[in-house]
Amino acid sequence: CKCQIIRSLGKWSGGTSPAEISHYEAWVSAISEAQEYIYIEQQYFISNMGEGDAKNRIAEAILLKARQAIENGKPFRIYIVIPTIVEVETIS
Repeated sequence: CKCQIIRSLGKWSGGTSPAEISHYEAWVSAISEAQEYIYIEQQYFISNMGEGDAKNRIAEAILLKARQAIENGKPFRIYIVIPTIVEVETIS
């Protein structure tokens, strides 16, 4: 079992260029190594399957993992918890 606390940091949030992507790499690694289920709870979950503005491929990694479980005939669960309304504080 692994546990990692991560924080994304990019040009818009921290002025870094290129963006620091260890959080993205950690997501993909955790998804690909999952054995029984994937549980994601993320207020700002966004991904891309080839179109749109999101640059990450988290959704593709989830799809590949689900496909692998189906092909191997193993039970596998995917839970993604996201809010219907994202609370955003504005700075005035």
